[in-house]
Amino acid sequence: AVVYGPTGDDTRALDETRPANPVSLYAITKFASERVADRLADLWGLDIVSVRLSAVFGPFEQATGVRDTLSAPGQIMIAAARGQPAILSRPGIRDWLYAPDAADAVALLLAAPKLAHRLYNVTAPAAWPALAFGEALARRRPGFVCRLAAPGEQATIDLHGSTDRAALSPARLRDEFGWTARRDLAGALDDFDAWARLSGTSFWSTP
Repeated sequence: AVVYGPTGDDTRALDETRPANPVSLYAITKFASERVADRLADLWGLDIVSVRLSAVFGPFEQATGVRDTLSAPGQIMIAAARGQPAILSRPGIRDWLYAPDAADAVALLLAAPKLAHRLYNVTAPAAWPALAFGEALARRRPGFVCRLAAPGEQATIDLHGSTDRAALSPARLRDEFGWTARRDLAGALDDFDAWARLSGTSFWSTP
């Protein structure tokens, strides 16, 4: 999603025809990899497709000390498992996509005998706030707190930026294959919380 670049006050869904505007080095390398793949497909007759994932979260997301972009719902789940409060600087509205749903979409594209495009967004049908995820989790876990930071209070959940971007458009994948992510906030929370409880605190022990 970072390939689309900053969206500012433009809240229109980002579809695959929108010109790319990568700004950070990370975004530039992502866009370059798409263009290289596209060129090699033409030169060598390869069957190549690129996907642009929205904000993925879910099972096996772990703070290893190497990856510095853990999702907000993932951070919230880790905080709950560790008995720590989750404090957010803002609600954190994003097109959060549950990881198993992302995998389903990728598998669909891999198995398709023919594709109409070389680029697809893989995203959720609707955006929702990370704060709502945390508040719903707190209702399930007595003693866990998820809330907005008070004035001057330091947030404990990193939202990776000071603003929220526009959501990706799911239309291309939906119109061509009838695919849509199966889990909304409630469905993802049910599955993720069940997985986290089965995993226990040992999975989250790495700082």
